[in-house]
Amino acid sequence: MKYLNVSPEIVAKDCQEVTIGLLLQFKRTTAFLINTNLNGNDFHLVIRSWLMGRHPNLNALILWQETPYTIDPVTVLGMLEIHPFDEQQRARHYFLAPEIGKYTNYQELLLNCKYGFDILREDGKRCTVRICRETVFCFYVWHQNFQSA
Repeated sequence: MKYLNVSPEIVAKDCQEVTIGLLLQFKRTTAFLINTNLNGNDFHLVIRSWLMGRHPNLNALILWQETPYTIDPVTVLGMLEIHPFDEQQRARHYFLAPEIGKYTNYQELLLNCKYGFDILREDGKRCTVRICRETVFCFYVWHQNFQSA
């Protein structure tokens, strides 16, 4: 995991050693990490870190848990102001990380943000958090809202 900040996009399997400390230092655009042992509190801290203006280059984080059905959405999203999908504010499918399709057959499921929750930062930037089957944490940053937003 020493390469977590070396290349713009990271795809790695067997990521049990990835810690919240490493994620909070992440400075690249995209990470697709499989078999992590992170928890809902860790994902919550990632969101809070983004809300504080860290991770300016971040497009997408997809963190696939080693143990299925272990992500508690209430823990991840608790105490955050969340908004449901609004087609007037953003696209249904995340499109700023097309490289994800090279690494998974679940691209449609993972990039479909209709069932995700939006969080707005003070500067107006929007992210979408999607938790798929309580096993995959998806975090997408929309660097531009729709013109009507």
